[in-house]
Amino acid sequence: GDDLPAHVEERRLEVGAVAEEDAVDDGLHPPAHLQTRLVDVGKLSPEHARTLTDELTALAGVAEAVVIPEEGVAYLRVHGQHFEPTSLERFSAAKV
Repeated sequence: GDDLPAHVEERRLEVGAVAEEDAVDDGLHPPAHLQTRLVDVGKLSPEHARTLTDELTALAGVAEAVVIPEEGVAYLRVHGQHFEPTSLERFSAAKV
């Protein structure tokens, strides 16, 4: 993890200090308790994608959110035990 910009490394340390369960994360391998979720959010403008990224990251149990506006998808890394899948329903473009 030494190839990250200093500000990213600092942020990671701050986050690690808050979430003690991530203290063993060496930065090379994702913690085993994180799961990846894919959300179909539909095609978005870059501005909307940034807003959506912030909203998704703010959800309980979401460790990381990456929105790919061109593909219309959001990739989430979530804490399985803290994450509520139904919290994603309002963001999904695929109405089931």
